[in-house]
Amino acid sequence: MRTIAAIILLCLTLAAPAWAQVPPPGPLPPQSRPLRLFVDCQDADCDFDHIRTEIPFVDYMRDRKEADVHLLITSQHSGAGGDRYTLNFMGQGPFEGMTDILTYDTLQTDTEEMVRKGLARTIKIGLMRYVARTPQALDLQISHRPPAGQGPDRPQGPARPVDDPWNFWVFRARFSGSTEGEKRTKGLSADGSFTANRTTEAWKFNLSNSIEYDDEKYTYSDGRTFTSVTREWGSDGLLVKSLSDHWSAGVRASLTSTTYYNQDLVIKVMPAIEWNLFPYAESTRREFTFLYSVGFHRYNYIEETIYGKLSENLLYHSATVSLDSKQPWGTAQIDFAFSQFLSAPSKYRLTASGEIDIRVTKGLSLSFDGSASFIRDQIYLPKGDATPEEILSRQRQLATGYRYSFSAGISYTFGSIFNNIVNTRM
Repeated sequence: MRTIAAIILLCLTLAAPAWAQVPPPGPLPPQSRPLRLFVDCQDADCDFDHIRTEIPFVDYMRDRKEADVHLLITSQHSGAGGDRYTLNFMGQGPFEGMTDILTYDTLQTDTEEMVRKGLARTIKIGLMRYVARTPQALDLQISHRPPAGQGPDRPQGPARPVDDPWNFWVFRARFSGSTEGEKRTKGLSADGSFTANRTTEAWKFNLSNSIEYDDEKYTYSDGRTFTSVTREWGSDGLLVKSLSDHWSAGVRASLTSTTYYNQDLVIKVMPAIEWNLFPYAESTRREFTFLYSVGFHRYNYIEETIYGKLSENLLYHSATVSLDSKQPWGTAQIDFAFSQFLSAPSKYRLTASGEIDIRVTKGLSLSFDGSASFIRDQIYLPKGDATPEEILSRQRQLATGYRYSFSAGISYTFGSIFNNIVNTRM
């Protein structure tokens, strides 16, 4: 009960808009020193050395409480296969109440150099309102590069919609293989995938296909050999309709086969509905969602199961509550999931997982990561005991009633509050 109450309290705390703007009481006095910036980019792929090199007119702080501006950068995958970076500028101290949000979109075909240059340019734009009140403003020059075909005598007109011959469809194919060996062991592996995605404000469609193959051979000292082969393939489709700022509905269907789970062919069709406490537009910073799905599962097994089945049809439902928050004090992601076979109620699973990173005070950070599952739904286990070789090589799933993991970490940094210098020698 205490855990549930703490989660409810956290949700209510997050209910207020994370970037609600409070206008300053009056004109801000000019700063007598360079702007102090804290770049918080734990949840996105940022090249911090490049940012410091390209934006040298601010002082970079090692601790957010020493900064005039806390820049929180988050990212999400976009429908075109690229990423959308959301930059949250939060003023502190003399700039308290001065907040802003900018976005930067990348394409799947963008190189790393293009991405980091575009991100640095967007950061510069967002910093201008703050730097304007510092001595460094006198040293800045603002320029404009007109698009191709436009110049001083031909002013830029309003933006026009761009024709998309692909109609928002994005496709990707990938294949890789590897081999390795020693005197008494050798292995071969291959995997590939194909995805097709189309994302708009109203609809979302994802289709993914994948295949994996692993073959490992061991030779004992007496000349005997043991070969471990695992195979897996799957096709998964998701169709989602946006109903409102807080509601969405969709259906997920899949075909899978895996030797590890003794499944020759599994067919799943699962309609679902989702509700988000916060508007989806705020999903880069915070989400509190409830997802419920119910549908049909068809199982064909490779070997007869411990319940004497070679195939079966089952009704299934699941419910998931998720909290994902990225705030100046750190990040938190907590999930509770329950699933059950409706046609076999005694077969169910309950899972709780979470990851929390907290900045406790200046220089001190704590991190916790853990999960726990109560398992009663292993209907696919093959009859008979696993051999020692199958256990050691993890060639098949073993019976268990629970699964857990936990990790904790602490870090403390002290010394100079400045973090400006970039030196990549050796």
